[in-house]
Amino acid sequence: MAYSSRHWWTEFLLFVCVSAVCTVVPAWLWMASQQGREVTANGWGFIVPGLVVGLWAARRYRRRHLS
Repeated sequence: MAYSSRHWWTEFLLFVCVSAVCTVVPAWLWMASQQGREVTANGWGFIVPGLVVGLWAARRYRRRHLS
């Protein structure tokens, strides 16, 4: 069974949206919890986990629609 381009684009958009939400929301919550204190954090600590969760969600979508 061929994987249609519609499913490919849906999988890609799912990856992008989930990655964005899972990166921005924790970063925003962390910034809000600092209450104006001047502290810094490495952005990779938010970006990498967000991308991993996005890849996981896209993989689950693909496996569910290929079976």
